[in-house]
Amino acid sequence: HALSWEVRSGMVRALGEAGASSFFEDVAGRLEDPDSDVRRTATEALPRLAPADDEHRGRIVAALLPRLQDDDWRVRRAAVEVLPELVPTEGDGRACAVVALQACL
Repeated sequence: HALSWEVRSGMVRALGEAGASSFFEDVAGRLEDPDSDVRRTATEALPRLAPADDEHRGRIVAALLPRLQDDDWRVRRAAVEVLPELVPTEGDGRACAVVALQACL
């Protein structure tokens, strides 16, 4: 018996609100969910798992970049909205992020 998209989305939202990086795999796994609402919720929740100095930030950015090419425009928009929160504001990290974003265009 499969869980409905509403239940999957709610679980992802709750994990994001918990904000613990230990939930990365669970939330990132839902980026590939067949339902676009679940993918969008996972896209919005993932950045909450990385505090400003967290070493998981790079893994989260790498997981979110493919969402810029998602079939659903709402998922793409969510990725565009959350990625700037994770990108360094200066230095090599910013340059790498710009190149990665340009590759998705």
